[in-house]
Amino acid sequence: IVGMELTEGIRQEGNSFIFDFERDDTSDIVKLTEEVKQLQVFGRVFYYAYEFADSVDSSTRTKFIHDFKFDVIPVDVRSKFITRAVDSLDRQAGLDNFSTVIYPESKSDVVSDVLEYIYMCAHKPMKSFKLIKSLPKDIEFDYEAFTQTRLDSGNYTDAQKEEVLSNIRRMMDKIHSLDYFSIARDSKYKYRKYLKDFYYFENAEQEKIYANLSDEKVLLIDDVTTSGTTLSLMLQTLKCVFPREVIIFSIIGNNKL
Repeated sequence: IVGMELTEGIRQEGNSFIFDFERDDTSDIVKLTEEVKQLQVFGRVFYYAYEFADSVDSSTRTKFIHDFKFDVIPVDVRSKFITRAVDSLDRQAGLDNFSTVIYPESKSDVVSDVLEYIYMCAHKPMKSFKLIKSLPKDIEFDYEAFTQTRLDSGNYTDAQKEEVLSNIRRMMDKIHSLDYFSIARDSKYKYRKYLKDFYYFENAEQEKIYANLSDEKVLLIDDVTTSGTTLSLMLQTLKCVFPREVIIFSIIGNNKL
């Protein structure tokens, strides 16, 4: 892959993804621009470096995300993909403006690779906090918020409301029975933001230290943001102890959040 003379950014050939960091093309599945994009989402500033083209279907996105996160893409190519993204964030937001970084527990090495490069780029030490995923049996659903924002505000009969709530209870029973819970696989999109207790601080001491932050600028990172569910659930965990400013960064995101 490296050294080949290509005419596109990232394209798919069979079961492989081919990178060319020198040029973007209208047929790319991901544009390799070197400038991060900025949105206001979840009441926070959200930066992301790359996004899928609108024409890319869900199966291609899913395969690319898997290959990116789980070392199918060559390490040197993935490393360049990550470092260019973080460099773009540094140019626009300035990594030295942050004193704290928060990140989710992940089976992938991408988040740890992002963290390692952020630490290399920063000119001062940064405090870091890892948010841990709860066991499936400990995940709850905010029935009160769902009823107020969705059921009571819609044109539902009492019977329809009970049917919806019954469906949710069945979904939660299934989640509680799982050994491993996948947000995308095991929950419907419209219900995900009402999940509770999905992330927690690694230990009580970490939560106490975070709660005592005051005017420090915090960087919240995720590897890939498609629906925004992971970010939403992390922010839910932090909402009671928000410091003054939290900025969100993801390697791959989208402008439809």
